[in-house]
Amino acid sequence: FDLEKLDWVNWQWRKKKFEALPGDTGDKLIEVTKEFLPKEWISDTAFLKRALITVEEKILQKPELVKDYICFYFKDSFSVDPMIIANEKMKVDLEIAKKALTETLATLENFDDFEQEALKEKLIALVAQLGLKNGQVLWPTRVALTGEAFSPGVFEVAWALGKEKTLKRLREAISTLKNS
Repeated sequence: FDLEKLDWVNWQWRKKKFEALPGDTGDKLIEVTKEFLPKEWISDTAFLKRALITVEEKILQKPELVKDYICFYFKDSFSVDPMIIANEKMKVDLEIAKKALTETLATLENFDDFEQEALKEKLIALVAQLGLKNGQVLWPTRVALTGEAFSPGVFEVAWALGKEKTLKRLREAISTLKNS
């Protein structure tokens, strides 16, 4: 018996069932996951929709794990682990992380278009301006926004969080790194 094939068939079935639901993608994702979410998360449906959209494929694979996929969005604050933000593979040490986060914060403070494509253009331009590699700016920024080693991409997360929460999390991460 092939469990991988069964998982794939279940995923295909969920996708078809999902596509048949009425409403936009966000409404459909809420419908599929509401039984697995805390009631207080459902109160801000606009924010919840954005959070769910960033993990849509994972939800269609295992909707029962949705809380684990998006819990970082609902934390008021968290400290960033310097061991996660520093990444040897990405060639990010704490000094590069501090510089990347400080410059990202300065760039986004005066930027109002928090749509994914606009954020991507702005942050990729910042990478070029700093003379760093994409991962040296995007990795620490994503970790600062999520507190996680694995999560949706930085553009998606910043879009879902919105400007105010994004800036707050960047400031908190910079503060944490200055104290380490």
